[in-house]
Amino acid sequence: MNEIFENIKSIIIDIADIPEDEIELDSEMLDDLCLSSIEIMSIIGDIEVKYDVKFASDDLLKIRSIRDLISIIEEKKN
Repeated sequence: MNEIFENIKSIIIDIADIPEDEIELDSEMLDDLCLSSIEIMSIIGDIEVKYDVKFASDDLLKIRSIRDLISIIEEKKN
């Protein structure tokens, strides 16, 4: 999980220019990080490429926090 978290942080920093110390495992993408829907979709797209996974619409509805995102990635990789 730690490696995935670090990779996600890097993607978020690149796309949304959020300081690294503001991104935590339980940070909510909308409420805490104030990411726009376009930024979230760009992040998801980068994650799909990096981890060779595809998020279904149902998966996207479950994602609130970075932890949720990591759980779905781990689930799809197994």
